[in-house]
Amino acid sequence: HDEDKAWVDVVDAWQWLPGGKELLWLSERDGWRHAWALPHDGGEPRLLTPGNLDVAEIEGVDEKAGWLYFTASPDDATRLSLYRARLAAGGDGASPPRVTPASSPGHHAYDVAPDGAFAFHTFSTFDRPPATELVRLPSHQTLRALEDNKAVAAAAASWTQPAVEFFRV
Repeated sequence: HDEDKAWVDVVDAWQWLPGGKELLWLSERDGWRHAWALPHDGGEPRLLTPGNLDVAEIEGVDEKAGWLYFTASPDDATRLSLYRARLAAGGDGASPPRVTPASSPGHHAYDVAPDGAFAFHTFSTFDRPPATELVRLPSHQTLRALEDNKAVAAAAASWTQPAVEFFRV
């Protein structure tokens, strides 16, 4: 059961967490779109992704190591990055750590392997076409470039001049 006096988003992207005793659910019950663990027995929901951020997408669950991988853009709407949060009961209440390097601008999408050890990472910026690589998690070490789109980037270089500059209003 999820309710709000103003608005409730329909979220149908849910799954059972390891062990089948809790349901992974996205909800804005506290004002942010967070991931919650809802007990099978109907007890109180447990916050998995504390902090001032909206979870954009659940990217994977590393059952063995106990991590939830998700994307969010807490500081800049033009930068979607991968984060991870502990699945363990209670957690420490700290904001989830970023996995995507902070120095890497742009939009980042991930397809996390079922064991949470690797991911296909696709990234782009306004003036750079998408590139895809295989990365090791959580270090984000690039293991192999799968598609760099250098030829497309070179062909489009003249279209992106002068350089694009983002600003906040």
